[in-house]
Amino acid sequence: MNFDLNGYNILAMSRNRIYLCLAHMSEAGMEQKYVQEAFDTNWVVPLGPNVNAFEKDLEAFVNEAYPYGLQEAYPHPLPEGKGDMSGRAYPHPLPEGKDDLSVGKSAKRMDFGVRTADPMLYGLLKDFAEDNRSNPTDAERALWCVLKGKKTGLKFRRQHIIEDFIVDFYCNEVKLTIEIDGGYHHYPSQMRSDAERTERLKELGYTELRFTNEQVIADLDSTIDKIIHVANTLKNREICEDEVLVNEDSASSRPSLQGGDGCRLLDEDEVLVNEYSASSRPSLQGGDGGRLPDEVSGKRVVALSAGTAAVHLALVACGVGAGDEVMVQSFTFCASSHPVTYLGATPVFVDSEPDTWNMDPDLLEAAIKDRIAVTGRKPKAIIPVALYGMPYDCDRIMEIANRYDIPVIEDAAEGFGSRYKGRVLGTFGRYGVLSFNGNKMITTSGGGALITPSDEAWREVMMYATQYRESYPYYQHEKIGYNYRMSNVCAGIGRGQMTIVDEHIAHHKHVQALYEELLADVDGITVHAQPKGSDYDSNYWLCTIMLAPSLHVKGEENAYKVVITGAVGGAAGVIHTASSATTDCQPNANVEAMRVWLDAAQVEARPVWKPMHKQPVYADAPAYVNGTAEGIFKVGLCLPAGPYVTDDDVRYIVDCIKAGIEVG
Repeated sequence: MNFDLNGYNILAMSRNRIYLCLAHMSEAGMEQKYVQEAFDTNWVVPLGPNVNAFEKDLEAFVNEAYPYGLQEAYPHPLPEGKGDMSGRAYPHPLPEGKDDLSVGKSAKRMDFGVRTADPMLYGLLKDFAEDNRSNPTDAERALWCVLKGKKTGLKFRRQHIIEDFIVDFYCNEVKLTIEIDGGYHHYPSQMRSDAERTERLKELGYTELRFTNEQVIADLDSTIDKIIHVANTLKNREICEDEVLVNEDSASSRPSLQGGDGCRLLDEDEVLVNEYSASSRPSLQGGDGGRLPDEVSGKRVVALSAGTAAVHLALVACGVGAGDEVMVQSFTFCASSHPVTYLGATPVFVDSEPDTWNMDPDLLEAAIKDRIAVTGRKPKAIIPVALYGMPYDCDRIMEIANRYDIPVIEDAAEGFGSRYKGRVLGTFGRYGVLSFNGNKMITTSGGGALITPSDEAWREVMMYATQYRESYPYYQHEKIGYNYRMSNVCAGIGRGQMTIVDEHIAHHKHVQALYEELLADVDGITVHAQPKGSDYDSNYWLCTIMLAPSLHVKGEENAYKVVITGAVGGAAGVIHTASSATTDCQPNANVEAMRVWLDAAQVEARPVWKPMHKQPVYADAPAYVNGTAEGIFKVGLCLPAGPYVTDDDVRYIVDCIKAGIEVG
């Protein structure tokens, strides 16, 4: 990389700017389709068909859990000639001892999530899927034209990746896959047998329908009828352990849904098994016979205008009012705490633990005890935050909250798709907050959602979000409500985004792994990563690094010399001009110098959140601190990770970081 005497990258002038996390539209353009439908039907106001469907998509997502405890070494070597992970233009050979495709610092393991492939393998599989998508058989093309229409009433995805497999068609609503002829659709050099593939999908809870090319072409209508029948049966029936599939065309015991030419419509008196029976369905803890806990599977979601609105309504639902106190993670964006003040309550800030950067459970309990001693009352709620997507210690926080009988409002605004022990963040507490701002894992332009514990809670939150109007032929209000519902247009964007959420999550994890590898040997730079083991599964919304105070960066002598006149990330430039260039709590000079250096190289970087207990607006709020959040704020920096960040971009960013370090 060439730099001129002033330290500015002379190549940056012709390079597109690399942003932290830009919104990314699905290749199929489903967002446009649903938005067009909103205008065609004149549903361009809050509520509407898109809102209803988006909420159902979100409910399916948050209520799904992959089996915890299935992490294991990947059993297959890289394909011959694929040591460069060329599926994502991955340029580096795997590190020594990583021939099992282990990722980042989690040595010799990969997460066998139900939803997507391992990030390191994902690009290779995605390329293979796209090749197949662009050259489908006549049968696949014909079937897809019908499945993507409205005839089925179900949402199918094409060439969906499940673990290290690619399936022809996939319906998330009922966990149904459809195969045309072939079975494995695995990378050619890594093919497992058809039987192994079927067994693995069965373990994960998927039902398979198989057809031949000839079947589909000869009678497309009959094929669609069979798919609809099986899907509706899976959707509407309570699957029992002793149910069996009758296959009149095979003497074997293999279920007819796996059949080839003999696949037929089941008669009404025949019984269907979901191949994910109560006896074999894995539990969240990885044991046998455990169904998804009721407190997870019954979650309902209300789509709202912003994540901040979701925090506000969760506090309302928990009965927070004037004079109350709410325990809030200090290391966070202001939307976690500001809504507390909307209600006349006081946020009580709790510092972080060093591993996750999230709420310290020990400090939380100490703070609760002290607030009870000082005020004579318990706090009304606890708000942990998934900082930059990193899960908090759900076990410890929930144990403390339950012991003191204090409801938890999980702020998973940055953690959409992150999991703890296989379970989606936002489903542990009484309420869970999601955000779909323009720079989040998925976007609705502006928007958020609140995960609620029951139908009753969902209904009450929805009433508060819709001005709480009584059922009269005129407008009558007996409670103070809010205008917080998501518009049908924004929800249409969200529906399209849900078709690519898995790809986004996998991409962010892949970028994180690449940063970890490329910066591993750079003295003075530490990439923040999730704790080792299988409990934590971060979406890595943003990737973050820490610069050692002893590290010298070019230009740091000029840090904080002038007042910033434009916004550094967010707010669309809407900021109040500061009265001075410095404050009493700010990132170290080398961190600011690195931000400026990267900015000159067309790379957006941003300081980590300034802890709320160090914000002037909260100068009088109680705070229980251990120095962790403030210490990280002084050394931390966020790096680009979004869907448009390529492997080449990451290499360029790392090269810029290295070039910005003063040697000697």
